Amino acid sequence: MTRWQRTTGRALLGLLGCACPLLAPAQAAQQASIRGQVNADSSGTPVSGAEVSVVEISRTVRSSAAGEFAFDDLQPGLYLLRVRYPGFTPLEDTVRAVAGETVRVRYRITRIAVALTPVTVVADSVVELSALMADFRRRRETANGKFLTAAEIRKIGSQSLVSLVRGHVGGFDLVRHPSGMGTAFASRRAAAPKSFERGARPGNECYSSVWINGQLIYTSSPGKLQDPPRIEDFDVTHLNGLEFYRSAAETPLEFNAMTAACGTVVIWMDLR
Repeated sequence: MTRWQRTTGRALLGLLGCACPLLAPAQAAQQASIRGQVNADSSGTPVSGAEVSVVEISRTVRSSAAGEFAFDDLQPGLYLLRVRYPGFTPLEDTVRAVAGETVRVRYRITRIAVALTPVTVVADSVVELSALMADFRRRRETANGKFLTAAEIRKIGSQSLVSLVRGHVGGFDLVRHPSGMGTAFASRRAAAPKSFERGARPGNECYSSVWINGQLIYTSSPGKLQDPPRIEDFDVTHLNGLEFYRSAAETPLEFNAMTAACGTVVIWMDLR
């Protein structure tokens, strides 16, 4: 072996020896994820629209119609998760996020015990259990929209929210969900949006904003990355009322007309 060969061989070994430590930072940079579900106390019913926060990094999401939530691209470490929903006791939990892994959690929040005054059942059977449902009755008499009370929903007897909307709510289409599984709400009167942050939607549908029990859980406004809720995920037996507004002009101010370019659907659910 010549001097040149020996020198070159030592140089290559030196380079290889230096290359190995370079892999460590890439491995250390692996991100972590936390995914979970929020359920109501005794019933175990998924809670839609629950506010779930990672306190240390001030990130907040709302649970889906199936009660699910997710935090991705987290740095490994210990985090405090806080779960809040109107009428329920806030819940806090410490979760350790592990590099390259998805930690799964399940939370069951407890309803706040409230001494209720006697309730009178009115003719349309919408029981005023809260000020929110009283507002439902007010809008039903004054706003431009389509309303279905609990009594009307039971009388129709539809086995799913899909069949209920198809047969009894004019001005709304049920279009294919962007996931390819199930359906989503879309207003016929609203103009299809020119673009979406995530790119073109199937058929360029104009997905309606969705509110659940007074909480906005979906809007098609640009920059909002979440998908609309699947209609099949709602249990028709737990519906207390439905409101449908075909455009921003019809949508009442309390439901933020700025998010209603594609119409608005308001769902009132009983979590018992």
